[in-house]
Amino acid sequence: MRGLATVAAIPLFIASLAGAASPQRSFVSTGGSDANAATGCTLAAPCRSFGVAIGAVAGDGEVIALDSGGYGRFDVTKSVTVSAPPGIYAGISVFSGTNGVDINTPGVVVILRGLTINGQGGTHGIFFQSGASLLVENCVVGSMLGNGIRIVAAGSSNVLPSQTSIVGTTVTRNSAGIHLDGGPATVTVSRSNVVSNGIGIEARGTLDAVNSTIEIADTTVANNNNGVLAFADVPGATIDAVVTGSVLSSNVNNGIYGSAVAGGTLLVTATGNAIVRNFNGVSADGPGTTKIVLGQNTITRQRQTGVSAVTPVLSRGDNTISDNVSFDVFGGPMGALGGL
Repeated sequence: MRGLATVAAIPLFIASLAGAASPQRSFVSTGGSDANAATGCTLAAPCRSFGVAIGAVAGDGEVIALDSGGYGRFDVTKSVTVSAPPGIYAGISVFSGTNGVDINTPGVVVILRGLTINGQGGTHGIFFQSGASLLVENCVVGSMLGNGIRIVAAGSSNVLPSQTSIVGTTVTRNSAGIHLDGGPATVTVSRSNVVSNGIGIEARGTLDAVNSTIEIADTTVANNNNGVLAFADVPGATIDAVVTGSVLSSNVNNGIYGSAVAGGTLLVTATGNAIVRNFNGVSADGPGTTKIVLGQNTITRQRQTGVSAVTPVLSRGDNTISDNVSFDVFGGPMGALGGL
């Protein structure tokens, strides 16, 4: 009988362990309570804040907003998806001395979807300090004293960089909209709007022997003080900037500008873009290795130069560069791939 009782108790013990496991999905609501973390922030008993719900959900799980309201800043400490479904406004106010979302855990894979992050004196909207990958999809990030989205997370090597994808997102009214330094990292920005920032998109090579890439596609970069900036700031750093199918317009200074220090390497490839009504369209300088490749761009109506570079610019011979105030091409010659 004792043996039978012991065997009978085993399923009950297993069921108890299963009941204690973290849920795959946790929920937040403006009417929820963070005390509900004890039961996993369930659909029936949601939590109030994203941060507490992240603590309650299983790794690689989801935290979902059930209704519109403010949910507060949070730290990400595990692989997780934090999302607001279409039609739900999930606001995050970022106050002085804080960031809206801090991601600083090695190896995490993070998805942020449908969030509105609004600066109220805060530093960065999203700060990706450490982790394997980050997807920011259909979010709005604005009014930060620092960067809307800042990426410094290092991959394990130049071959295996950290990966950040920014898709369908509006970044506006920040000191800098999207900023990359550190790395090695690859950042892709697609189908997004980067508008009315001090700097729209900035990529900086700040570490010796580290390669980082910024790729911008089907994106509007407009009404910033500078549109896209790319710098190799230290010897041995490489920055590779690729801009395709995008609109870079009405930026106070440059549509695309880059520079490399001696020993640094800057690569800029621009294809199929409309670069219109900036001060300079495409401009590059500095004593380092700089290569600019242009194809199928329309570069017109700048207030100064269409293309200005101290090093040769390689062109596929199919760009339209016209109606710029001072010069169409100034500085280094158009190179071996063809004429304009």
